[in-house]
Amino acid sequence: MKRKFIIRHKILEYLFTEASNEEDPQRPTRLISSDEISGKISFSVQKVNLYHELLHEKKEIECYSDGSTHEMKITIKGRQSFLDKKYLVEGKRDFWNSIYDPLKIIIPILTIVLSILALSLNQTLKKDLKETKSEIESLKQKIESMQK
Repeated sequence: MKRKFIIRHKILEYLFTEASNEEDPQRPTRLISSDEISGKISFSVQKVNLYHELLHEKKEIECYSDGSTHEMKITIKGRQSFLDKKYLVEGKRDFWNSIYDPLKIIIPILTIVLSILALSLNQTLKKDLKETKSEIESLKQKIESMQK
């Protein structure tokens, strides 16, 4: 699974956990800095700042910045995304699609190659069978001629 999905899930997880400690978890008031999140989820501040943008765009988190610090808090939509493990599910789907897409091309090609091999083998076996029948007929004639 690509890191971006894990990082997004971890951001939501940390924000969710911190909001759960508040009086009204549905409407958290505490803003959490990128630095704090980075320290708790063990990813760099740059990665947190890079991958939180989609969360903000989808209104799963609210962001506030004064130029020097970047802070965020989880929204109700973000809480649901975390509980549904949205980004882990998307990451798994992305992983399986990355395997499935090349297979859609490889499998038909492999099928054609195997079909050609099977036809070639079939022709060789027919030829061998014909030669064997011919030899049997020849031997039968020899046996008959020796018995006379």
